[in-house]
Amino acid sequence: MKIRILSSKDIKQLLSMAQAIDVMREAFAGLTDNRVNVPLRTITEFEQPELNVFYKPCYSPEINAVGVKLLTQTKAGIKAPTIQGINILVDAKTGCFLAIIDGTYLTALRTGATSGLATGLLARKDAKVAAIFGAGAQGRTQLEAVCTTRKIERAYIFDTNKNAVENYIAEMKSCLSGTTLLRGENIRQLTDVDVICTATDANRPLFSCADLKKGVHINAVGSYKPHMQEIDAKIMKESHLYVDQKSACIAEAGDLIQPMKEGLLREEDIIAELGELVTGRSPCRQDEQAITVFKSVGIAVQDLVAAHAVYQKAVDQNMGVVVNI
Repeated sequence: MKIRILSSKDIKQLLSMAQAIDVMREAFAGLTDNRVNVPLRTITEFEQPELNVFYKPCYSPEINAVGVKLLTQTKAGIKAPTIQGINILVDAKTGCFLAIIDGTYLTALRTGATSGLATGLLARKDAKVAAIFGAGAQGRTQLEAVCTTRKIERAYIFDTNKNAVENYIAEMKSCLSGTTLLRGENIRQLTDVDVICTATDANRPLFSCADLKKGVHINAVGSYKPHMQEIDAKIMKESHLYVDQKSACIAEAGDLIQPMKEGLLREEDIIAELGELVTGRSPCRQDEQAITVFKSVGIAVQDLVAAHAVYQKAVDQNMGVVVNI
């Protein structure tokens, strides 16, 4: 059996952020049109050691492929990336394994690209100031994606680890030359911010409704468990709320589950899924003064479509390492 192995370096050469955003547009259109089979993901939590293992399968008849992502998440502070994973691509007709693709970077890329897609559909057209919460790999692609869809002139980077912020700024300056990057030092800086991305493992809200500028758009991608919460319940109640997939967010996202338990939020308050915006079933931003929130927990179709796009380009350009097993 021949399998093509693709590293993060390969992915970066093969798929730009702008291309990844287009790929996510296709992925969510397929999800909304019921053209893919996406079972609810499985998360296994091990208390000792503190390790979560994600299993995320997806099947697309259109591209004749099955994708399986295996992802691990550990606590912050160890000498390894917090999120690591691999994507396995399978030929759906033959059952042959086609590729093993670095899932750590691909996850960050497709998550950032999805926020970029949401930003393009929901943020004000004149948005020029951003704030990123979380100076890890996810925070990097969040900013790259927002800068791809809006002309961001200034960005504040918030993280409890000051060294991580300094490293983030030093690294991102080289690829975002038109954007001034500043350390986020005070939540009051948010009163000037047009787009906020949260990519943390917070269990308590990062800011309040009073901290926000009218018309701000928020991409909330960090909270993926019922006890986790990045966005204040009052913000969720008063915002125009959009999600990647209703069933997944209601089952998994503390940003929705906790306000619902408090009676502040109902399922009917979710205006639309991202795919409904992409396909035109639901309108995009209608009120320039409204707060819009896009809540995402990550859907396996994102991984499958991104992995397939990378694989196809790799075959065309003969990239990666092909091994016999």
